[in-house]
Amino acid sequence: MKNLKNLFFYFIILLVGYSFASNATVLEEIAAHEKGYRTAVKCTISSRLAKLREIGQGIDRNSFYETALTDLNTDIKRSCQFHRILKKKEGNFPTFYENFSFPLRFNKVHIISRRVLQFLANRENFNTLLSGKLPEGYEYDQNTVPLLSKEVANNATVWGNERMTTLLGALFAIESTHTRKIPSPEDVQSSPILHRVPFPKGFRDALFEQFPDFSTWRYITDFGLLTLHHFYAFGGHRQTANCPRIVKHYAPEDCSSLVAKMTGFTSYDPAHYEFTTADLLFAARIQNKQKDDLPLEEDEKKWLSSGSSTNLLAYFSAKNLQNITEITKGMIYTHLSFNSSERRYSDRAGGHMGLVFDIAENNDLVIFNCNRFLPLLPWETANRDGLADLFTQEGVGGYDTGTGHNMDGFGLSVIPYAHYWEAAQQSDATKETLFFSVKD
Repeated sequence: MKNLKNLFFYFIILLVGYSFASNATVLEEIAAHEKGYRTAVKCTISSRLAKLREIGQGIDRNSFYETALTDLNTDIKRSCQFHRILKKKEGNFPTFYENFSFPLRFNKVHIISRRVLQFLANRENFNTLLSGKLPEGYEYDQNTVPLLSKEVANNATVWGNERMTTLLGALFAIESTHTRKIPSPEDVQSSPILHRVPFPKGFRDALFEQFPDFSTWRYITDFGLLTLHHFYAFGGHRQTANCPRIVKHYAPEDCSSLVAKMTGFTSYDPAHYEFTTADLLFAARIQNKQKDDLPLEEDEKKWLSSGSSTNLLAYFSAKNLQNITEITKGMIYTHLSFNSSERRYSDRAGGHMGLVFDIAENNDLVIFNCNRFLPLLPWETANRDGLADLFTQEGVGGYDTGTGHNMDGFGLSVIPYAHYWEAAQQSDATKETLFFSVKD
């Protein structure tokens, strides 16, 4: 563990102080993007703290505090109801269900609202923000690249975990309670912490017709659902039927949309640039079979007829590595898990991807990636209010009742050697590890 921490701080020095010695320009791009994002967030926090200081000088703080907590309780109530609507448990929207995008169905408004309410229940935190200052434990170092892992204490930084997300949510909630204004599309477009998730055409009017109270909820806008993010959102900013993609520099990403952007695939195939771990699995197996002139399965033939397959196969090359020494910086790393050792496409149980940053001395793999995993807090476990279905992977994604990682954002992750290499080499393995490079 000591070696891992030393390696981590070496990475920090390398990222902040020097350009990469490698010719893997993808790493230079992703390091610059990560640092630029943190700089933009720092400027946003400073600006919002200045506004809160002005607000705090001319109000009755006791009355304003009660109003802020009331608004947050409304956010929790509305956001939980919104999830029930999206899951077909309330209301009736048959013409829209198939068009709800991943970012819409897996939005984290209710989680953030609950965390912010707990944070501001400590009146001292509220008063400190209204004084234009950060509460103790929420100060940040702009030059710290987060390691998204429980092994390196998240308490050492607010980057890369739910504390930064909670802080951003609190700043937004307090200012919103005062102004009673919804940010304009232009403000959202330029913000590194706000994003809009489009509704399917006509859904907003249908929602208001069945549930009029939503017309006054501060997260419902003319242009969709307003969301807060700390760079991560499940589904990234993908488009689906009737839900156009919102293109912005610091849009929330998930693991695959980040890889697409940082490898240049977003620009190469702007019409179909979204891909998943499943797409890379198809690409790797098909490329290998085509090399050996082997017949394709029906699932593979079907995937080849999809919109993104041609450009994906043309842009990326699967690497059949025989030794970890063949892994190079800038490669795409992907792992998938399956429900059986047969590892059929239909047996997929999950996956993740990132870009190789380095290999540690103990052969653990270090990747740049976007990730989120927020374990339930004790007070949330005890106060589910009959909404337990909201706290399942099916309900909101990236949320669990266990005591695992607390991560949220963009940074470095360490993949143990036993996980990414040894386990995948076993004949009865239920894991599969893939590596790709951008073709020359």
